[in-house]
Amino acid sequence: MSLSDLLKAGLVFILAGLCALKICPCTCKNCPNKQPAPNIKPAPKDEPKCPDGPWGPHGKPTVGGPTSPSGNEVACDLPLSQRTKNVGGRDGAGLCVFSSIGHAARWQNEKRLVDFQKQMTKEPGGGYPEKVDRMISKYGKGTPYIQYEGHDPIILKLALKTGRMPSVTYDGHDPHYNGSIAHMVNLIYLDDQEACILDNNFIDELVWMSAKEFLQRWTDDGGWAVILLAPPPPPPPR
Repeated sequence: MSLSDLLKAGLVFILAGLCALKICPCTCKNCPNKQPAPNIKPAPKDEPKCPDGPWGPHGKPTVGGPTSPSGNEVACDLPLSQRTKNVGGRDGAGLCVFSSIGHAARWQNEKRLVDFQKQMTKEPGGGYPEKVDRMISKYGKGTPYIQYEGHDPIILKLALKTGRMPSVTYDGHDPHYNGSIAHMVNLIYLDDQEACILDNNFIDELVWMSAKEFLQRWTDDGGWAVILLAPPPPPPPR
């Protein structure tokens, strides 16, 4: 190879090295040739959103009557004359569990438990599944019912769809309660958007809320439900 060919080859290697430095700069932190990495933001994804409906994004509870803000009517409209306000047992503790079951008995004409609350005033207050079993056996022997503990609302929807009135745990946080409360109420409406309860502490009004808000209050207080199996009353004439 001649001298001129060597010089040409050397010049090609030098130019290639300079290009490499420009295209692929070194990795040292203080290199003057280092180029900042481009700031590329990913394109926003289209996330599915549930419609807010009449409740807005949060669906906070509101006091009302038998018709919801969106026009739905309660499934179990127990007359005011048949509602019993919560009272205490012989020790002063509340009878919300047995008041709620009594409401369901009056709605479904389960005569063995129509006066359940009155009978329970002779017993200590408070309620839990095992006590419900004992007290129904004592005061309403033979009454068909089921108890459920969990987080699946399908059993509540099925009960309401067949005209039955579930008694459910409920932890407050609504216009009547500033915080949590260990309580049982009657669920009288539930679909995928909204829910309504009859509270035995406030029997002359109902509380509507989004389905999400209700399910949170039900499961936060244990997700317990008592459902009488007696047939419901016939639907009102249209």
